[in-house]
Amino acid sequence: MVAPPRTSAAGVLALLSEPDPQVQQYALRSLNSLVPQFWAEISEYIPPIEELYETPTFPADAKELSALVLSKVFYYLG
Repeated sequence: MVAPPRTSAAGVLALLSEPDPQVQQYALRSLNSLVPQFWAEISEYIPPIEELYETPTFPADAKELSALVLSKVFYYLG
């Protein structure tokens, strides 16, 4: 069975507000591949993604992923 195509990134974006850093990292990994299709929707979540990047206890590799997602969104914003 083939999975239906995504029509929104809302479910993944909701995971960013979870308190568990592993869930937040999962959300960032998922968003990284969704940016080309849903950049406009993701752009509304720039502040929370920036907060994750600036959190001192957030793992370094996850901070890099946050920066990558943000840079991709800013690229599409022009």
